[in-house]
Amino acid sequence: MLRHLLFCFHLKGYTYKTGLVANLTGGSCNICGTENAYSLKTCANCKSRLPWADAIDAAARDLTSRLDNEQEAELKKSVALLKEAQQLTHIGNWEIDLETEDCLWSDEMYRIFGLSCDDYSPHLQKTISHLVPEDQTEIRQIFERSFQKNSSFQFDCHVERPSGEVRVVHCIGRTDLNATGGRPRAFGTMQDVTEQKQIENALRDSELKFRALIENGGDIISIHDADGTMKYQSPSLKRWLGYSDEDLVGLPVHQFIHPDYREIERANYRTILAHPRTPITFEVGFRHKNGDWEYFECTGTNLLDDPAVNGIVFNARNITERKKVEEQLRHSALYDPLTSLSNRARLIDHLEHYLNIKARHPDSFYAVLYLDLDRFKVVNDSLGHHIGDMLLCQVARRLEKCVRGSDIVSRLGGDEFVVLMTETNDWGEPVAVANRILHELERPYEVEGHEIFTSASIGIVLAESAPSSLRYPNALAVLRDADSAMYRAKSSGKSRYEIFNEEIHAQALAQHQMENMLRRAVNVTQNGTPEFFLLHQPIVSLQTERVVGFECLVRWQQPERGLIPPNDFIPVAEETNLILPLGSWILNEACQQIKRWKLSYHNNESECLDFSLSVNISGRQLSADDFGQQLASILEETGLDPSALKIEITESALVENGQKALRALHECHEMGVKISLDDFGTGYSSLSYLHSFPIDVLKIDRSFIHRIGKDGDGTAIISAIINMASSLNIEVVAEGVETKEQQDLLLRLGCQYGQGYLWSKPVDNDTAWTLLLSNLCGTLQ
Repeated sequence: MLRHLLFCFHLKGYTYKTGLVANLTGGSCNICGTENAYSLKTCANCKSRLPWADAIDAAARDLTSRLDNEQEAELKKSVALLKEAQQLTHIGNWEIDLETEDCLWSDEMYRIFGLSCDDYSPHLQKTISHLVPEDQTEIRQIFERSFQKNSSFQFDCHVERPSGEVRVVHCIGRTDLNATGGRPRAFGTMQDVTEQKQIENALRDSELKFRALIENGGDIISIHDADGTMKYQSPSLKRWLGYSDEDLVGLPVHQFIHPDYREIERANYRTILAHPRTPITFEVGFRHKNGDWEYFECTGTNLLDDPAVNGIVFNARNITERKKVEEQLRHSALYDPLTSLSNRARLIDHLEHYLNIKARHPDSFYAVLYLDLDRFKVVNDSLGHHIGDMLLCQVARRLEKCVRGSDIVSRLGGDEFVVLMTETNDWGEPVAVANRILHELERPYEVEGHEIFTSASIGIVLAESAPSSLRYPNALAVLRDADSAMYRAKSSGKSRYEIFNEEIHAQALAQHQMENMLRRAVNVTQNGTPEFFLLHQPIVSLQTERVVGFECLVRWQQPERGLIPPNDFIPVAEETNLILPLGSWILNEACQQIKRWKLSYHNNESECLDFSLSVNISGRQLSADDFGQQLASILEETGLDPSALKIEITESALVENGQKALRALHECHEMGVKISLDDFGTGYSSLSYLHSFPIDVLKIDRSFIHRIGKDGDGTAIISAIINMASSLNIEVVAEGVETKEQQDLLLRLGCQYGQGYLWSKPVDNDTAWTLLLSNLCGTLQ
């Protein structure tokens, strides 16, 4: 009996164990007595009802009720879980009755469409109308084709919610035309994939941008195996190096590296392998397909442990142009841009190197030859800087031919060159090279149709020629002494060499001391009691012997050394540009003195006090941009009549300062200041200067005056100068007149004025004033 009861329960889908009929295992029918004749609740023989049948029915009803409640609870739980899952995944399920096209939607379907289940009854055509217009026709056709036969389908489309928001959905469905016991239907799911699509689109856009950057960028991206074999190359590699994928992929990259970089590249490759995910940057040269070399800055990163890459990634940026610029900068830093010779920096670097060798090995020998071209400024000023530059280039080539391959030829600037000789054993070789240079540079130069002649003055410092007390601390000290020797050569007649020695060293020290003293004196003169003073030498009329003017001559009373002659300090002032403040003081002091003399003469016949004062002006003053303005200010400040002032210049000042001198002199002449050409006959003595420059007075140099009565040539030259000046309406002053015989001859030759010890040596202010007063009474006494 128990077995039958349990079986019955099992048919309902459940199996229960209960103690309700636990003691019923079988029995005999109470009516017919048949043994084991019971089947469920009736006897199998007589069909009589069992006495416990009612109890069984009651138990069954109770069990059935309990089973229904449990199933309903389980179903509700499953439905709730399904709804939660659909909300989490944004998946709704749907079903369509293909005969009516009515739809059944899950709650998530309503949320996807932005509709309310209370106000909306889904239908296929209404559902399609909620899609964006451009999707509707295509989706309708998909459904129509699927409804013709049992088939599956899927598609993406765009749902437009009532709010206007558009959502992207992915639909999967299947048609069931042979539904068991039912109507044909279609069913499936719909998932809101808007965010997923946005992420996919962003990823796709990012990938497209990345691919565009890789394919069109200037950098080369490549991936290599651990052994250096190339696995991938970006298209930019072909643009930079000319290789296609077939040329390089599968080959070891090391064989394309420049020989100078191979060891460095291998070492960096080993470092990259040893340090995963650590970028290593280095430079490398790579052979172009055409055989040229291109240079790159590479960054390699070991991503062998990254499954997506599984290789070493290199990012290479072409720096060939940058390398060229760097090389040009290095060349510019070490070589002269005009002549391509070594420049000052490279010379000093090499010279310092040999000084260090000399310090470690006292027996080693070197020599420095310091060259300065003679009269180069004349070429520059007369023919122009372009011709001057071309001349310097030709000089550089000739110098290179005169030296050995181990020697260094440098241009310091302007027309100064230096030869550093190494690997020499004695002073004979440097002297031989100096002679070769002198001979070679004296040959004529042909520059754009101009034949040019020049020469050089050379100062030589030998490793053993410095005074025993002097051990060169640096390269600049060597160049300083070589420069001193060069100036000695130039002052001794040019186109020669001088070897630096004790005498030159002493002279250089003396000049250095002179320069320091001169700087202090100029500073004191401008700001305190002047150490300088003026003397005045009369200029007289040869006919009447009356004083017509004075030449101002500067003197220096140094507190410690006493009176210093002009020949000792004026050249130093010229070289150091101290002549500019000193010359300005002299000019101002001279004009002030004229003013004082004029004011001191109280006689109403002040017009009788008619004289001029001549002031020597250097070439550096004349070429200063503000010289004319400076002179005008002094004249305005003193109230001096410009005709009372004459400025004296030398022929060399005119030649060396060219157009600047011409402009300055014309500016002075327009003010009313007269111009005297000093020491005429000793320099260039060119008639072109007399025609080009506004010259009022020629002063014949004393060397010609001293020859009067000694040879006829001197007299002939003086006569020629006087006649030439007379034809140009230029006054003539003879300098250095010491005898009556010289005065008489000059007067017969037509010279108007003279200056010299025959009448007076240079005198102070008071004596000059006395001479001026005596001038009113008669001839100079």
